Amino acid sequence: AENLSIWKPTPYYWLPADDPVYVDRTAVFGRIPEFYLGSIWISTATNSRSFNTVGATLASFKVNRKTDVYIARNQGTGTTIEEWLSGWEAMPRGSTDENYIAVGSDKFWMYKKTFPGGSTVEVGRNGNTGRSPYFIILK
Repeated sequence: AENLSIWKPTPYYWLPADDPVYVDRTAVFGRIPEFYLGSIWISTATNSRSFNTVGATLASFKVNRKTDVYIARNQGTGTTIEEWLSGWEAMPRGSTDENYIAVGSDKFWMYKKTFPGGSTVEVGRNGNTGRSPYFIILK
């Protein structure tokens, strides 16, 4: 897939505001809920949104211990959840929709799945080739 080779894990003690979200753009993190601070995140490529093959794997990675994997999905991609996210838990949005990560004016809602150590995590298409794609958080 386009720009897949430049995705990278980014270990920070926190997801830093004003740090670039994507490896191929200058968009930066804005609002980040405290729960996600201290996490490792995988910086994806905005151009990967052009990969839109239903049912296909865009990228995969292996976790070496039990890991909660969160997909930060742009709410602007629409209400229909991509097929590969079925079985992932939609995280609570909060009483006033406060549990989102902001990138510019975009809000990203979180989807979670727990993987045992040694598992391969597969992620698929963004679902909307005109919106900023998801990024991945590991806890």
